[in-house]
Amino acid sequence: MSGAMDERTCSIDGCVKPVAGRGWCWMHYRRWQRNGDPLRVQQIQGDDKARLMSYVRLDPSGCWIWTGAVSQKGYGQMKWRGREHRAHRVSYALLKGPLLEGLELDHLCRVTSCVNPAHLEQVEHWVNTLRRDLARAAS
Repeated sequence: MSGAMDERTCSIDGCVKPVAGRGWCWMHYRRWQRNGDPLRVQQIQGDDKARLMSYVRLDPSGCWIWTGAVSQKGYGQMKWRGREHRAHRVSYALLKGPLLEGLELDHLCRVTSCVNPAHLEQVEHWVNTLRRDLARAAS
């Protein structure tokens, strides 16, 4: 091949843009990164609670599993008030109340992708670490 470009196109029906990753064009690839679905377009604007809940899958365990973008450690991420935040912190702030300075949220269910505010408790860092270590030792 003498410098010929890759002629593959996006695998999404009707899309003729060149492939960027995972068989999709850049637009569909970015949608997948943000939403977990290459076809999902963010449409809810202005209503923070509705936007948050549009990314939630209810689990039989009671967890609200985040279906949007996640960090390398498995925590949901979302844009809120102009910057990127952990989704469980946004959920807590919107549905339960303000986050207190110096405290962090402990996932009582031990599921990092859970954003159910009933599964979250504000604690000091040492308490969160102790609980995490005890849960790991028990498993």
